[in-house]
Amino acid sequence: MNSSVCVVGTDATMVYDAVHNVIAEALGELDPSFALQDFTAKDVTSSGGEPITPRVIEALNTPPFLVERRVVVVRDAQSLVADEVTEVLEWMSDPAPDVVLVLAVVGTKANKLVKGATSVVEVNVGSRTADRVTFVEAKLGEYRVNVDHEAAVKITDRLGDDVARVDGLARTLQTIYGTAQLNFTHVEPYLGDAGDVPEWDLTDAIDGGDATKAIVVARRMLDSKAALACRSSISCSVTICGWPSSKGAVFAPPMRPERCSASRVSRRPRRYRCPSDWELIESQRPCTGSPTPTWH
Repeated sequence: MNSSVCVVGTDATMVYDAVHNVIAEALGELDPSFALQDFTAKDVTSSGGEPITPRVIEALNTPPFLVERRVVVVRDAQSLVADEVTEVLEWMSDPAPDVVLVLAVVGTKANKLVKGATSVVEVNVGSRTADRVTFVEAKLGEYRVNVDHEAAVKITDRLGDDVARVDGLARTLQTIYGTAQLNFTHVEPYLGDAGDVPEWDLTDAIDGGDATKAIVVARRMLDSKAALACRSSISCSVTICGWPSSKGAVFAPPMRPERCSASRVSRRPRRYRCPSDWELIESQRPCTGSPTPTWH
């Protein structure tokens, strides 16, 4: 067992889901009442607002009692100040025997505690659909939930950008179905509402001239819980097939990060067609022009 394990990621829910599993693995069959001490950096419930670090260091240097090892957890470790980080790093460089330190860092791998840990568990998920599908399959596999690839793809599509929900979904499915082989029909009742999708999915569809996909993504963005935030990016008006925009504005979604460059940013902003107008064209009015999005 490693003397220090750091779980790092930008999504707090995903970090603490992973921490739960790391703690379970570190404890094994040990009684948590004897083997586990759990701290939260900058704990607002601590008396007098005293720093938590002295108690953490004391726990790390206390030999296990009635158990073969002690597990010490520090949540929100990114909140530790420089002096506190130094103290923890000193222990990590010369750890006490039979003691395991588990750190939860909500942030990036640049944190010094991440670099000083003997083992790092990173829970960030890439922006590509394939990355999200891989993450969903891996997370379901952790709980021995057996789904085929087609079901994993549909689950990923429903969750969208909200992949943090997959851990709770996996636990639910494991409790109900165990290790039985599942298809999407078994999983669908437990998925809940559709999650949001990355804004650049709309940009990609428009750049690729795929009007159908752009309409689907735009509807998904408008229907999601993040619709209000999405609408804040509306910035300009357009015309479609010679008709004025019925809403007077369109989405101007941000570019995928890796596509940003000084030359592209310096150009005159492009104007996108309004998704609401696409819906109007599709459902109510015949369009005599090309349905493919064009730049104005």
